[in-house]
Amino acid sequence: MRALSLDTPPVKSRGVLFSSEAGATVTAPASAYVEYVGTIENMGHVVILNIGDDRRIVLGGMASVSVASHQIVEAHGRVGVMMESDTETPYLYMELRCGDEPVKPNMSFLSAMR
Repeated sequence: MRALSLDTPPVKSRGVLFSSEAGATVTAPASAYVEYVGTIENMGHVVILNIGDDRRIVLGGMASVSVASHQIVEAHGRVGVMMESDTETPYLYMELRCGDEPVKPNMSFLSAMR
């Protein structure tokens, strides 16, 4: 699997890319219901977390996931693992959605993701 790079962002992306350490654990930023687990072209393994009030967090770019659809994950619970590479920097893609529309997360939300 290839890492997301800043040169080839996800198609029509409205999310944020976080550079990551190879093999880093990805955790849920909030308690959520896992709506989707799968792969999406140019995004690798993707998890969509429903955090309530018609809001969702999309996380992509992982080498593997450790949750299943229809599961509840607690805040800071393990969601997946970033790819291992000595030559490429892996990037975690994060998008916040309200209904079907992507929204720009505020700085406190982004800080909590680090």
